[in-house]
Amino acid sequence: MMYGKGMIGNYGCFGQGFLGGGLSSLITIGVIIAAIVLIVYIVRRNNTTQANNPALDSLKIRLVQGEITEEEFLKKKAVLNKK
Repeated sequence: MMYGKGMIGNYGCFGQGFLGGGLSSLITIGVIIAAIVLIVYIVRRNNTTQANNPALDSLKIRLVQGEITEEEFLKKKAVLNKK
């Protein structure tokens, strides 16, 4: 354990020697908040992409009801995903 005078000065290994206690705490909190915001953004983006496609929902219904074959479904789905 490094206590006393060392690379960071008189503060020891986990003291306030590097960047001061307040600034390093703010940076840590900022990184945590940024990670949470990024995760929420990714989850919401994926949910809205899947939920807001009524044409794809219609294709799925037609496939289940037997109006179109699986091959036709896959072709039409590919066309919808290009848009």
